[in-house]
Parts: sequence; C-alpha cells; structure tokens
Amino acid sequence: MSNSIDERLRSFERSLRRFSGSLGLRINIELSKKIEEVQLKIIDDVSKLIDEAWSQGLTLQDLLAKLSDNGTLRREVLLASSTLGERIGSDSVDELFADALSGDTSRSGARSALVAFQAIARAYAEKYYKENGSITHVSPYCPVCGAESSTMVKRGNRYVMICPVCGYEWIVSEGSPRCPFCGNDNRFKLGTFMDKEWKYGLMYCQECGSSWRVIWDEDMASAPNILLPLIAMAADRFRGALPRGEGINNGNKAGGEGGLSEGQEETKGQE
Repeated sequence: MSNSIDERLRSFERSLRRFSGSLGLRINIELSKKIEEVQLKIIDDVSKLIDEAWSQGLTLQDLLAKLSDNGTLRREVLLASSTLGERIGSDSVDELFADALSGDTSRSGARSALVAFQAIARAYAEKYYKENGSITHVSPYCPVCGAESSTMVKRGNRYVMICPVCGYEWIVSEGSPRCPFCGNDNRFKLGTFMDKEWKYGLMYCQECGSSWRVIWDEDMASAPNILLPLIAMAADRFRGALPRGEGINNGNKAGGEGGLSEGQEETKGQE
C-alpha cells in the first residue's frame, strides 16, 4: 500500500470511529474500512487514465464508457469483488452497473460494480476539484456525477453541498444558508433544528417543503468529504420535529441519502 493511500485510510478510520461513536451512529467499521481501502486503490489505479481523459475533454460518462471498452472497468470490479467476497458471474459489467445504479444490488456482483463506480467517480471528482475548485451551483444535484445530495456543510462563510457518491463539494450560498432545492434565501422561511452545541441539525424550507442535513461544526466538517453525508445522518434524530402541514414535505427529499452509498446503506443499524 502506498504512503498516500495508507495516510488517507488512517484519516478515514479516525474520523469514522470518532464521529460515529460520539454521534451514536451504528456503523460496521471493519466493512467500511475494507470498502474505503479498495476504493483508494482504484482511485490510485485510474488517476493517470483520468488525467488523459481530462485532457481530451471527456465527461465522467465518457470516461466510464472508455474504461468499459478497454477492460479497466471489469478489472476494477473484480478487485472490489475480491474485497467484498462477492462472486462475479458471466454477466457483463455494463449489466451489473445498470442494476446497481438503478438500486438493484440483488444480482451477484452488483455491489462490487457500485463500489468500483463510486471509486472512479471520486477519482474524477478529485480531478474536477483540482482544476475548478468549488463552483457555485444552487442545486441538490452534483455537477460532477449527478447524484442528489441532502448534506450541507458550513465552510467559513460559505454553505456547500457534499455529494454522497463522488464527494465533490459545490457552493450554494455565502454569508447565510439558502435552500439548495428551490434557491429560497429568506431567513424567515428557512427553519432549523439543531443540537445544543450548534454542531449539526436539520434545515427546512417553507417555500418548497424540502429538508436537508447541515453540519456547522468546523471539527466535524474536517472529516473526509466522503464521510460527511454519513456523519450528517445523525441529524435525522430531529426529523420528528419538522412541522407538518401545508408547505412542509415531512417525507422530504433527504431521507434516503447516506455517505459511502455502496456499503453504508447495508451496514447502518449494525454493530
């Protein structure tokens, strides 16, 4: 394992143990570490290919098609499957990807395909951030991979959204929060429920009825981006406090998101 991968893995584990424990999140730590380790290996493996793709102006979707054609995609899925102990059958990787991205992970190999996809998306997002930084984008949908986010983080005077799939962060507003779903910035129509120490909580918009999780604490926000949507799930304890009635969607758009979507959805609720 390279020093860079080893360092990132240690940072990931420290943050996962620290914040999941203090916030009462029940996470399968060992499985999460395995998934992160294989994803970091894949990120390292495809970094040069992504540099080439970037120079050619390829989008993430273009890159995935190219990796599928040259066999790299299947190789990375096999690497993920060896870590997860999941057998890859004769099905094509493209079919496994289609199943996994549609939410169907029942087919053998689909979870491994999802792990590999997320790693490649993370690698592409890292390149995108290096070239463009955090762009202003008033939307819950990631401008890099298109995934929907419901995790907002305060960084200095900026409020940014964190993608639960690729980890990219984009700016929604500066100075004060704004609804990422409809753009409402009227402070009298934005509600907040938070813990006593103002570390994390839920915000909701009276204009469109959406709600989303927010991390205000700088220390908590320093965790690796890919962990922040998972850490922010602690704010769901305030969901019962959301007002009910016209203008408020208590089912909200934020309910199903989780960081590390390929592994944490299954491990949430386990020791």
